[in-house]
Amino acid sequence: MKTINILENSTQVLNLNAYSKVVMYLVGDLGGATCNLQCHSNDLGNIDLNTPKVISFGSNAPIKLVTSGGTAINLKLYVYPVTSRSLDEFGQLNPELYYLFDGSTSYMEFPNINLVLGDSLEFDLISPNAPSTINEYIFDSLVNNVNRCNFYVDSLNRFRIPSSIEVFLDGNQINNITSTMPVDGLIHSYTVSAISDANIGRFGAAVNKAGIGTFGISNLKVISSLDNRNYPMNTVSDVIIDTISGQNGNIIGYNANGWKT
Repeated sequence: MKTINILENSTQVLNLNAYSKVVMYLVGDLGGATCNLQCHSNDLGNIDLNTPKVISFGSNAPIKLVTSGGTAINLKLYVYPVTSRSLDEFGQLNPELYYLFDGSTSYMEFPNINLVLGDSLEFDLISPNAPSTINEYIFDSLVNNVNRCNFYVDSLNRFRIPSSIEVFLDGNQINNITSTMPVDGLIHSYTVSAISDANIGRFGAAVNKAGIGTFGISNLKVISSLDNRNYPMNTVSDVIIDTISGQNGNIIGYNANGWKT
């Protein structure tokens, strides 16, 4: 899932390269504005409030959301892959399938993800219901080398972000130490942008396999000039399927009951 904050009287390019078909759902207050979708020069029509809209497009087609008119609008656009959510389910806004780490033995490993300047990761994270009191890792490298990239929440519930990346939470940049993890138990969308070389391969635990978190994760995408991947996580299994290049991941300490909806 992607969450996009809508700006007044603007044209926003939606980064949906990993998808070919999505469901879009607009919530909030239009304030008299209209929201129109465009693909290349084609008009895809308006998005109406609280009404699911299915959009199909080419894998690299730029999608633009043009918002015009209105004042004091307060809108969010939720974007879901059709493969992980049907229209019937979408009407109830049920969360997609995600895997909940147990804080003890379970985490995920993927073939090394080598990000370079301009590359990014996108994923959804289910926040805990209480502040962290230990170091809990969102992701880290497989080995401790010069390009190690460790993103975690410390014992004071503060984000710890290495200098090789920038992190955006629901579209807003978060900062090392001064930003804190939400504790609302809800789905939040994260985008990680590389500003220098960064190696990532383990989610939910540190490079030494400690610091196992209690987060839930879903819908991981790697957007790279050399190594695009898509892990929709829509199948109950210990294997995390990459639908683009077959670079599958695995859940260590797997428990089928860790999959939640």
